This record gives sequence, structure tokens and C-alpha cells, in this order.
Amino acid sequence: MNVGTGVLATLLLASAAFADTTAPAGNEAFSIRPLVGAYIPSGAQHRELSSSVVTGSEVAYALNAPIRLVGAVTWTPSRERTFSNARSSIIQYDAGAELIPRRSADTPWQLSPFLGAGLGGRSYRLRSGTTPSQSDFAGYGALGAELERGGVGARIEVRDYVSRFKLLPGTGTTTRDDLMLTAALSIHV
Repeated sequence: MNVGTGVLATLLLASAAFADTTAPAGNEAFSIRPLVGAYIPSGAQHRELSSSVVTGSEVAYALNAPIRLVGAVTWTPSRERTFSNARSSIIQYDAGAELIPRRSADTPWQLSPFLGAGLGGRSYRLRSGTTPSQSDFAGYGALGAELERGGVGARIEVRDYVSRFKLLPGTGTTTRDDLMLTAALSIHV
């Protein structure tokens, strides 16, 4: 079992332990979250790709337990530093879960910290002639908070991604690590 699967299994077990028998209100169960932020390669990847802006969207569904299912798609325009400083596009797509505290009906403003984990994929479209486009497996761990009032919220999130990448044909794969810092508007529908 890899680390991402272990974290996701822990989140699911924790949700069963803290299960609430009341369903979330209809206008709070499903959320759409347009987001913007920063993509920051770390370690060896920082020498291969430049930091850049990230844009995208998430969808979320709150379960009866203190857990939210999330799905996200993001796009990052970066630069390939290794060979030609050519532009590249990184498309990230993943699904995961967030462990959240139970909501209190007593206060109009709600601050909800969360922990999350997920799995997905990443596609690199590199515009140099030396490195082909490719798609690889990725996983993440997340930490953040959301401030909500009524049907809207503002949230910040830090995701630490680990992914695979094959630099050139005939060479081995490398493990990449990067951070995504995002801010999002959460709209409950």
C-alpha cells in the first residue's frame, strides 16, 4: 500500500468514527470552487520547471460524516528550464477527500480547517523538440481552511504533490515534488 492510499484509508476510517446521522443541508452539500494560486516546484524539479500561476476549478460534495469528496482540474503555464527554456503546460486532474469538522448551526460565520489527500494524474505538454508530452500518476496531501457564510465561502489551501516524470526517451523516471498554494471562492449550490 502506498502512502496516498494509506492516508485516504485513514480519512475514510476517521469519517466512520465521527459519523453524524444528520444530512447536510441541500444548499451546503455540493460546492463549486474556481481557484487561482501559485505552482512552486521544489527539489530537483525546481531546476527543471519554473514557478508559475495556477488556475482551475474544484467540485466538492459533503457526506453525512465529517468528510468531503473533492475533484479538481488545474492548468499551469510553466517554462522548461532544462533544455530550451520553452513554454510548457501542466494539466493536473485528481480526486480525493477532506476531513472537516462538523458545522455549527449557531454561528453565521463558520471557519473550517481541513486535511485532505488524493490521487490523480498530471499531463505535461512540453513545447521543446527534445522532450515528448506525457501523462503520469500523482498524489497529494492538503492542508487549508475555509471561511463560510451562507451559500459562499473563501478558502486557502496548500497541496504537496508527488508525481513521476520521464525526462528523455531511454532515461529513467524521476520522482517530482511540488507545492500548489491556492485561494478559491466556494459557491454552495
